[in-house]
Amino acid sequence: MTDLRDRDLSLKKWQGYFKKQYGKKYRVFRDELGIWSIKCKYGFVQPFSIVKKELVAVLTYKSLRGVNILVKKLQSESAPEFRISQLGDFEVSIVFSEKSIKQIAELLSFGHKRQISENERKILAERLKKARAMKNGEVILKYE
Repeated sequence: MTDLRDRDLSLKKWQGYFKKQYGKKYRVFRDELGIWSIKCKYGFVQPFSIVKKELVAVLTYKSLRGVNILVKKLQSESAPEFRISQLGDFEVSIVFSEKSIKQIAELLSFGHKRQISENERKILAERLKKARAMKNGEVILKYE
């Protein structure tokens, strides 16, 4: 039996996996290297190993205190399994399993996609129409 590794996967599969897996729930974007990522409050989350189903969170804080607070939160009993791959004065890289993404999302404040109803969509469309009209100098009269 052959041992499958991430380097054996095609670039297309590597690139498409993350967006397909998390694109509907979280706000994903492509970074300057072309890797799909999830934006969070202090950094981003990217795939670490598709074969092992692991993700990596690369976080940058303004001070060492922020890094220490995060590490202590992660070391609490309710936190999911993780490992620190790099730890610096202002940066930390955390590798975790895809199974624990919901718990990590709460700790790291992921950017969730906004879910709106049809009624809210109509209201927002009307507001946008009014704002564009005001920008163009048009007057909208609404008779009730």
